[in-house]
Amino acid sequence: MLALHIIAALTSLVCAAAAWVRPSVTTLRATYGLIAVTVLSGTYLIVTSPAHMAQTCLTGLGYLGLVLTAVFFARRRLELSRSL
Repeated sequence: MLALHIIAALTSLVCAAAAWVRPSVTTLRATYGLIAVTVLSGTYLIVTSPAHMAQTCLTGLGYLGLVLTAVFFARRRLELSRSL
């Protein structure tokens, strides 16, 4: 499960960066799905082994902040390009 979590998180970061550079509905949807997989698998990992929960939560919040910022700007760029 940890491998799935890491792969989903890294892939979502790459996908969010790609959406920021060249926004599209498909890329944003893929990013949303990967964010959901990352959050769900992370929640599962915390519930099954809560030993380092404080550090894990801080890392998770940093990840979410970074990826959601990229998604926010990608959506804005996509909306602006559609209005032109």
